[in-house]
Amino acid sequence: MKFSRTKLLIYISFLGFFFTLLVFDLVVLYNLKNTLQQTKGEKVVLQMMLHLDKFQLSLTEIESQEKPFLLYHYPEKVIKITKAWNKAETELNGLKELRNYSNIPISQILTLDSLFQLRKRYSQQFVLLSQEGKFDNVYKLLNNSGFDISWDLLNSQYNTVSDLGRVSLKLYHDNQDQKSIRTIRSFGIISAVIFLFMGFILWRLIRQTNKKNKLLTEKESLSSSLTKLNASLEIRVHEQIDLLNAVFERVKDGVIGTDQQFFINYANDSVEILLELNPEIIIGKQLFEIFSGIIGEENNSLIATCMENQEKVSFEFWHEYKNKWFIVNCYPSSNGISLYLKDITENKLADLELGKSKRLYEFISNANDIILYATDADQMFSEVCKIAVHTGNFLFSWIGLHDSEKHIIKPVAWAGHEEGAKSFTNTITTLDEPKGRGPSGKAIREGVYVYSNDIENDPAMLPWKDECLKRGYRSIIAVPIKLKGIVVAVFVLTSSKVFYFTKDEIQLLERVAENISYALTNLEINRKRKEAEKQLQKVSLAVEQSFSIICITDTDGNIEYVNDAFTEQTGYSYEEVMGQNPRIMQSGFTDPSVYIDLWNKLNNNQVWRGEFCNRKKNGEIYWEHAVISPIRNEEGVITNFIGVKENITEKRKLESEQKELIKIIENTTAFVATVDMQGNFLYANSSVREALGVTEENISVLNIEEFRSAQGLLIKPLINTSLLNSGKWVGENSYFTKNGIELPILQVAILHKDENDKPTHISTTAIDLTRVREIEKETERLNKELRDLSNHLLNLSEIEKKDIAREIHDDLGQGLTGLKLNAAWIKRHIGEDRKILEEKIEELMEEINTIMASFRRIYISLHPSMLDELGLYGSIQWLINTFIKSSGITIHLASNIEHENIAFTRTLALYRVIQESLTNIIRHAGATFVTISLFKQDNRLKLEIKDNGCGFDELKVDTQLHHGLLGMRERIMALNGSFVIKSVIGEGTIISTNISFE
Repeated sequence: MKFSRTKLLIYISFLGFFFTLLVFDLVVLYNLKNTLQQTKGEKVVLQMMLHLDKFQLSLTEIESQEKPFLLYHYPEKVIKITKAWNKAETELNGLKELRNYSNIPISQILTLDSLFQLRKRYSQQFVLLSQEGKFDNVYKLLNNSGFDISWDLLNSQYNTVSDLGRVSLKLYHDNQDQKSIRTIRSFGIISAVIFLFMGFILWRLIRQTNKKNKLLTEKESLSSSLTKLNASLEIRVHEQIDLLNAVFERVKDGVIGTDQQFFINYANDSVEILLELNPEIIIGKQLFEIFSGIIGEENNSLIATCMENQEKVSFEFWHEYKNKWFIVNCYPSSNGISLYLKDITENKLADLELGKSKRLYEFISNANDIILYATDADQMFSEVCKIAVHTGNFLFSWIGLHDSEKHIIKPVAWAGHEEGAKSFTNTITTLDEPKGRGPSGKAIREGVYVYSNDIENDPAMLPWKDECLKRGYRSIIAVPIKLKGIVVAVFVLTSSKVFYFTKDEIQLLERVAENISYALTNLEINRKRKEAEKQLQKVSLAVEQSFSIICITDTDGNIEYVNDAFTEQTGYSYEEVMGQNPRIMQSGFTDPSVYIDLWNKLNNNQVWRGEFCNRKKNGEIYWEHAVISPIRNEEGVITNFIGVKENITEKRKLESEQKELIKIIENTTAFVATVDMQGNFLYANSSVREALGVTEENISVLNIEEFRSAQGLLIKPLINTSLLNSGKWVGENSYFTKNGIELPILQVAILHKDENDKPTHISTTAIDLTRVREIEKETERLNKELRDLSNHLLNLSEIEKKDIAREIHDDLGQGLTGLKLNAAWIKRHIGEDRKILEEKIEELMEEINTIMASFRRIYISLHPSMLDELGLYGSIQWLINTFIKSSGITIHLASNIEHENIAFTRTLALYRVIQESLTNIIRHAGATFVTISLFKQDNRLKLEIKDNGCGFDELKVDTQLHHGLLGMRERIMALNGSFVIKSVIGEGTIISTNISFE
């Protein structure tokens, strides 16, 4: 009987151990199921990546639609752009809603939002200008550096956020893989041990035949339970996989997944739509075998590199069979690689069209610059042809002059892929015959543009077809150039593309031809003007060489001639003053009586002499002395007036400067005086006279020795010695004022001598040092305050350390002790009632939350981390809410900085000022209402804190005792800002700060 009991106890022990292993195995299996499921963070990151992809697709659509001639001819493009912006903003808002549930920094998403809004403002301006038909302004905006920078910054920030998302996703995948490996390893070990025990028990059961049927029944029941459990777990795993597959099946983009050896293990239905690859057929096949004839070997290498380096790779490829462009984004992980395919054909073609449009606009802009400043027709023709090839991307361009007598076109300028093309352009005629019916001959003959968009199949191009095709010319256009309405030349451009010239391009090229015609007209006008100037130069050569200003007018005073000296002095060119009256140079400063006297004498055949104050073309005022005489003909009749003038501005300027210098000396606060060698005053400015209490008339009766102080008497020998040795003395001195007050000064004395080196007098200049002494005292006081503040901060630091140590001991220490006890209790009762364990775990979680709250409170007291997370505006709101809860005071905040990105140094300073001010209000003010205003204005941050408390006397506040006020002031002063406190007893206090935004 005793042996049977022992044996029974052994079997019970083995059976208990077996069931314990079985329970552990089931727990591990349950953990494996949870590990295979997506975590909440992983789902959030996947949703954010989807929002990012749609956001980038909308931006690409916007960029492809932004072309001025598209918006002009297709107004519906504006609607498409607006919809694309709205769609992009929707995706961005979705991204922002998820920002608090992922580990992607909030600041990166907010930066993306700011750059998006900046780029959107550019686009709104772009659309408005296009709708108004202001395409020159649109072109300038397209070439504006801010326009390009806004795109670059936005794309760069998108790439940054996308990279952060991919890194986050990879971390989730790697963590999940590691957990799965550990869980599977544990499951395998425990399962092996279970099977060993099962084998042992079965062996024992075989030896005991009387219990065989019962043990077999128990084994079958246990196996059935395990089978059902495994089947249930497998169904749940497949359900999660089916759910994930359903998500990818709804995506319009193609999705392909592979394992580590690049064998395809997933492909959604969109792959068949985009690439005509049946997902059921390609699954299980090698990726590179499927893609080798589609994306090319180079892109296959990129995919392999993506997996090897574990870095995202993107590339584009052209599908010849589908005639479409695709972009492929490759996302690697340790388990394999995921490929996302998008059809970008429409965007790609729009980009190519946009590039063509930009090149044409750049060609027009550069050509207009050449035309605007052209001085020679041949040079202008040559430069325009070069720009057409290098900037406009035309294959070959040339300009030919029309020889109306021979009815031919003579090429005078060309550029690009010529290859002897001049040889057959010489064969073009302007007659209505086969060699004159091409674009060039017809354009000259009819005076309108003519083009051929398919040279190979155009009958009119038959005489030159072979030569053109040999050189790669596929399209050609000829635009006439006119002079006074007559066609004098033709501008010909060729392209290597068929059907290159559209209505929009033709209109732009016509504008270039019109500008060339305008330039030819100006060159002809300038040529005739220069001929007239040569004739006039022969007549006036003598007076032209005169250094004096010479001006000839008719009897009404209208200018007929001026010499070079006139243009040099006045800035007016010959053409600008011809036919004008000299009154165009009047400044308004000459007395009107001067002009009356002038005309009285001239009309009486008298010579007039006098001075004028005139104005040059650039607005500069100058004085001239003039001698104006009448010119009479043989009959003695006055036909003209001639004026010979001399610029006397410098002479008058010297006189004026002398007066101005005296005025400056009289009005300066510095002391300026001269004395003779006996010390008698020769001159003293108003500052000296005021200090001595004398007038300008009786200053000469005073002697400087009457006002010399005791210090002055001591250093007088030193002054005399320095003056005799070097002629100069500089140092500090003092004199008595009229009120008997000793005045400290910084003095410079200079000894003046005559031509015989004999001393004649002494001049002195001095400045009042009274304010300097006051500043020195103030500086000493501030230094003392700073030393006191430093000592106070050191003491405060020790107190804070002591308080923090106490809080750590009381809050964190006790909390951690409680955690340890609860954890030990759970360890002892791990196999008991599950409900009791859950209640104990809930208590444990509450204690953890309490400890975390204590830790956060201690951390925030040391450093306001919310400034990094919420920014200044959000942190101030949190601070205000905290003070309202603790004090009951009503606090109102008004601000416009909610979306501003402010430097941390300024953020911390303003936060501490508000924090210290609210603390002082609660402790000392007894206020019931506080207003906080923080605004960005004129690139400055202006803060005002106003309360209705008891107030205080600002002059009686000792900053040595009130270190909070001193600390606030020093924080603002360190940022080169201003800090002002205004307080009235019984009415409250206002604290104002002003610092630069940058």
